[in-house]
Amino acid sequence: MVQDCQIILTDDDADDRCFLAEAFQRNEFKGNLLEAGNGLQLLSLLDTQFAVKKASPDIIILDLNMPILNGYQALNKLKKDNSFQKIPVVVLTSSSKQEDEKWCMEAGCFKYYKKPFHISGYDEIARDILLFIRRWNSCC
Repeated sequence: MVQDCQIILTDDDADDRCFLAEAFQRNEFKGNLLEAGNGLQLLSLLDTQFAVKKASPDIIILDLNMPILNGYQALNKLKKDNSFQKIPVVVLTSSSKQEDEKWCMEAGCFKYYKKPFHISGYDEIARDILLFIRRWNSCC
């Protein structure tokens, strides 16, 4: 049985989560989009939804600047946890600092995106992420 595609979108800004979620829908995403408002919620979601089932999401989308547990801390924890370190992580952030992108890529991030100013930019990001996932999971 083919399992549904699973994406976790982690961002403290509800509008940004909504923009990307709508972009996935417009680009024919077939699967489940789970949302977390910060890194601590992401880790809790992974523990409750995936660790018990010995499964993992197809990709995690992670903002860097969030309260409670930020994206840097969450990425560090993910890449040090044997259960989750192989999950592809995409960073989607408002940071334009080159050192942030460099740090993320060295920490094990698969792709780094700067948050777009227009809806069409969210569509481009959604298409790029779906193209990556569809290489591994045809049901997405």
